[in-house]
Amino acid sequence: MHTYLVQSAARSNRYELRRSVEIGQNLLWGAADQLQTQDTRSASAQLIARERLMAQLADQVAQTLKRTQTNDCPADADQPRGHEA
Repeated sequence: MHTYLVQSAARSNRYELRRSVEIGQNLLWGAADQLQTQDTRSASAQLIARERLMAQLADQVAQTLKRTQTNDCPADADQPRGHEA
């Protein structure tokens, strides 16, 4: 999921996408820290919570990209224009 965030931010100059990458990176570092300092069983609930947050973040990025593409390409842009009088 983090790769998706990074790739999305690389194709855009939007602050929201760059910030999503930063948040995702913090989630990954936090998960790595938990795995090093706690046993897997005690950390599993926290790791699952981090995974859910990453999934929500990826979903928000997808929605942002969809809105950006919709704004860049209006629905009637591919419609032929009639003769203007």
